[in-house]
Amino acid sequence: MPPALEERMEREEQEFIKRLEEKRGGKIVFRDIALLYADSARRRKEAVFVYRIGDRIYLEDFEREFRFLGFKVKPPKGYKYVKFEAYFQVSDVKDWYTISGSAVERFLSGKTSELKKAGFLARLFSQTMLCLLFKDGSFVCMQMVDRRSFLRELGFGSQSG
Repeated sequence: MPPALEERMEREEQEFIKRLEEKRGGKIVFRDIALLYADSARRRKEAVFVYRIGDRIYLEDFEREFRFLGFKVKPPKGYKYVKFEAYFQVSDVKDWYTISGSAVERFLSGKTSELKKAGFLARLFSQTMLCLLFKDGSFVCMQMVDRRSFLRELGFGSQSG
C-alpha cells in the first residue's frame, strides 16, 4: 500500500475512534471485529465492530457494499439498511462456552430452541463461535477475530470452554 494512502487510512481511523469516544463519553480500551453475531432474539449480523469503554462492550455494524465478482452493484430491490447498535455490561456476563457455527445457524432458522456446547471433535473440525451467557438468561454468539483477547477483556483469562 502506498505510504500516502496508509497515512490517510490511519488518520481516518483515528478520527472515527475519536468520534466514537466522544459519542460514548469514554476512552476505547479494546476493539475487535465479530465476523458473525447472533443473539437470543434470533438476530444475525455480519462484520460487527466490538469495542469496550468502561464496563460496557458496544456492538455496531456498518452498511456493507454489495459486490459481484469484485464490482460494486446495486443492493437487491427492496433492500433497506437498518443500523444495528447494542451494548452489554461486562459485569452481566455470567459464563461462556464454545459452540459450532452450524448449531447457531440451526437456532437462527428456528430448527432448535437451545444451543449446546461444541464437543471436542466439533471444536477441532468445524467453525466455532463464542457464546456469552448473561445473568438474565439471554445470550450472544460471536465469531471473534481475536477470541483470546476478547475473553481476557471479559475477565475470563485463559479458561477453555
